[in-house]
Formats: sequence, C-alpha cells, structure tokens
Amino acid sequence: MKILLTRPYNLALNSRDKIVNLGEKPDIIPLINIKYINKKIIDDNFQYIILTSQNAVVFFQKNSWMKNKIILTVGDMTKNLLMQLDCKKVFLCEKDVLSLINSICKTIDKTSNILYICGDHLSCDLKEELKYYGYDNVISHVIYKSEAVKSLTKNQIEIINNDVGIIMFYSSRTAEIFFSLFKKYKFFTDNKVAICISKKCAQHISQLKWKDIKIASYPNENNMMELL
Repeated sequence: MKILLTRPYNLALNSRDKIVNLGEKPDIIPLINIKYINKKIIDDNFQYIILTSQNAVVFFQKNSWMKNKIILTVGDMTKNLLMQLDCKKVFLCEKDVLSLINSICKTIDKTSNILYICGDHLSCDLKEELKYYGYDNVISHVIYKSEAVKSLTKNQIEIINNDVGIIMFYSSRTAEIFFSLFKKYKFFTDNKVAICISKKCAQHISQLKWKDIKIASYPNENNMMELL
C-alpha cells in the first residue's frame, strides 16, 4: 500500500528517505506549514536549552552560542540533527515530554537558568509544567509558527482518496487538521490504515471509519516505521 506523509515538508523529506530505504516511495502532503520568526535570542547565562520539536533545530544555525550549551531534547532524530550542527552536549529523553520533565526534576537544580525554544502550538506547555515543580528560571521563546493547511488541491484530494493506503500522523495537531479537512472534502478512509505517533494523536481521527488505526509503542518515528 502506498504511504502518505502529512508532516511539515522539510521533516517529511527525511521520513521519505527512510521509507524509500524500505522499498516504498511515499507521497508528501504537508498539513502544517512552518513559518520561522525572525528573531535573535541573547545568551542570558542559560545553563540548559530545551527543545521538543525537530522544527526548532534550525534555530541553532543562526545562534551559534547555543551549540555550547547543555541541550535537552526528545527523540533520536532531533538529537541526530543537533549533532550534525556540531552541538556536542545533547542529552536525549527517549520517550516523551512528560518523561523529559521527570528526568529534569530528578537531575537539574531548580535554580538553573533554562531556555525553552518552541513553536506557537504546544501539546504540553513545558515552561508551566516546570514552574509547577519549582523551576522559576525558565524563559520560553516562540521561534516559529505552525500554520494549518485549510484547503487542498484536486490532485492532493485524488492522492488521498485513490492512491494511498497508509496515512502517517506525526502529531496530534496534524491529525486534528486532517479531521477538519475530512469534514470539508469527505475523504475515503475506510480502506486505509492510519499510523499515529501516540494515543492522543489517534483520538483526533478515531471518529472516522478506518481499515485500522495503529499506534506506535513509543512516540517516535522509528516505532512508527515498525508498523509499516
């Protein structure tokens, strides 16, 4: 069955390469467009930098001082991208944001100066979560906006309806946008398999009729790929 990737285009290219190595040639229809905000962040004696999205990695190219900080992140792909930019002190939490918060609470002093870089849509407000646990020196900067796709071309609708048998959802928001587009275009989904990064992601499309909904055992791309 042909595979459809719905994540932002620059990230979908990396995913496409992985799927091509499995012998498939997926289609890409991004349901979110990433718009970076032109801003410069000054080093305010930050000891740690936290990011939970691959979309934030590009910001390290314009702010070279960040590469020398201790970086905390989620997901092996995000870590690999940071290492490619010569960030040497990258610490990875394999599972999810809540596990990252738990790890921070166990290992990092509450008086530490922490920079949190993120997008405008958050599934978990990490700054507020850390504040709840006594971390008052967390500064957050929104460095990109994720804009929902609100309309599709005739060709894209044709691909979704007739060409693909598997649709991959990498975030809750992407699944939510797909559901919104479904109400507009009435996609054929009953002959398709949805692969979701998490249960929360799957909930947004569970009202639709699918051949099957598969959920990654851990919320990362490698576990999603195992479901193909």
